[in-house]
Amino acid sequence: MVPLLLSVLVQLSSADVSADMEASLAAFQKEMQAAKQKNNQLSWALAFQKRAAFLQSRGKLEEAVNSFAQDAWPQEDIPLALTSLSYFNALSAYRGKFYWEIARRPAMEDWKKQPIRFWTHAQMVQVQNAALGKAWQRRVQLESVQVTQLKDFEKFKDEWGRGCFDKLSEKDKSVRGALSFLWADFLESPENWLPQNDYWQDERRKFSQDDAMVSLKTQGDPTNPKAHSLMRAAWVYADLKTWHSQNGRAEEASEVLRHSHGELLLGSLGQMLCHTGGTASAGERNA
Repeated sequence: MVPLLLSVLVQLSSADVSADMEASLAAFQKEMQAAKQKNNQLSWALAFQKRAAFLQSRGKLEEAVNSFAQDAWPQEDIPLALTSLSYFNALSAYRGKFYWEIARRPAMEDWKKQPIRFWTHAQMVQVQNAALGKAWQRRVQLESVQVTQLKDFEKFKDEWGRGCFDKLSEKDKSVRGALSFLWADFLESPENWLPQNDYWQDERRKFSQDDAMVSLKTQGDPTNPKAHSLMRAAWVYADLKTWHSQNGRAEEASEVLRHSHGELLLGSLGQMLCHTGGTASAGERNA
């Protein structure tokens, strides 16, 4: 009798949770439709963020990612950039939760038409970079926005639980700066490198410390997926440094240069350590 009673209670509880979730999702959908009708695109972007955050809080990480395909995105620059960041955040949460399972998935043809549960690690990184790139391409429009103005978007988290804006805002208070640091940090992490960037797979693609320093002096296109990830990160830093310098912010420009030198050096050394099985040669250490 007791097991039967417990089973009934569990079923009733599950039904209540399901009904509550459906009601909440319906409310988010209503909020989004109202924003669309009024063409309030910032509220429209916020509705995407709130719905995804709600699904994540209920452990529905796949559904949170899929929710971004259910409705058209806002097209004004700032709301579109914020929606792209929300999408990146949802992908990060999903990838962090199922990291080991994702790493074992076989690649499928026409993967973009497949549900996210079939995406491989490299494919997911590609989509995350595209989302950050879409936001970064609107960096000029984001110049006037301060991180502190985006309180409703403070719940952006990556797969390690770090906020997109909270810690990064210590380096730069502008959304343009925070976004640039965010994307560069993502590009610098070896686990986010695409297969063609892996030093141990193709030694000819080695990206050295010298490459990093030269890249900081150029204005390449970081949205180019064929470029080495560290090269792309260097271009993001170079763009941010130039922006600060042109606007008379010498201290901020110096901070970008200091931070980028350290991070790119670590990235290039990381390649050496991976290639040599954990020990860099004397020549590499002194390079």
